[in-house]
Amino acid sequence: MQRIAPWVEEKIGRPFKNLSRYHALHLLCISRFDRIFATSRLNDLVLQTFKPLGLDLSLRGDVIVDTSDNPAKNPDGICIGVEIPGEVYVLVKPVGGLIDVETLLHEMGHAFFLSHFDPDLPTEHRRLYRSPALDETFGFLFMDLIDNQSWLTGQAGVPAAEADTLIHLFRTKRLCLIRRYIGKFLAEKEFYENGDIKNSVPYCHHLNKATGFIYEPEGYLIDMEPDFYALDYLNAWAGANVLRGFLEKRYGDSWFQAPEAGEFLKEIAASGRRHSVETVITSLCGEPLRLPDYLGD
Repeated sequence: MQRIAPWVEEKIGRPFKNLSRYHALHLLCISRFDRIFATSRLNDLVLQTFKPLGLDLSLRGDVIVDTSDNPAKNPDGICIGVEIPGEVYVLVKPVGGLIDVETLLHEMGHAFFLSHFDPDLPTEHRRLYRSPALDETFGFLFMDLIDNQSWLTGQAGVPAAEADTLIHLFRTKRLCLIRRYIGKFLAEKEFYENGDIKNSVPYCHHLNKATGFIYEPEGYLIDMEPDFYALDYLNAWAGANVLRGFLEKRYGDSWFQAPEAGEFLKEIAASGRRHSVETVITSLCGEPLRLPDYLGD
């Protein structure tokens, strides 16, 4: 909370105590950099980011990216594997600004993963999974390029002075989200242990303790995730953190420009969903899952 409270009070203009989850939603929109991330640049930005890694969207007809402003589209970004691999769609409905880049990078992480499955894998290792954490690891790995100085200044064209500020805010936002999902998991665990569907107390308690924001009891069922998806997200953040560290150590901060890094990620993806995220990260990166450490920031 020592990192979050000053951020909250600066942006909201009120003491952190007694702020609601709706204030949190406002905080998570880092809008001050939106002018840099024009909607017209989205396709070029994602093309430039993934091409050095061996996914050239101008040549690969198996990954279809749709960033059109179609009124029929769901505002939430999504990656859909019709054939895995062979026909993968990324759909994003732009709203303007940094949030579009976050969403597109995350969904393109999924697309990179799905499009490099070994086509000879049995159906259960291509279409099914016990946990989506490895899929989400790829999503967070690429979304977290917004936390990479080299990518921000070199690919996205963010001035160096502003890149430092954006990285600090993005890390604080990620910390808020990780704490929120810790609270969600603890609430879901207690909910399933007690089996009382009408009891919203665990939800309000754990979310408030984890985030510092007040969560109203009326919305607790809407915010619940099926099958402990909150824990899958936490494992994915931890997996992406270790994977990113491995890539930066081996290929440098600009790992996203190294074809060898792309080959390494393709090696992970080739096994599809056969192995858990814990097995993959531990065996290939040599470290157990670990959430980001914010104490040194």
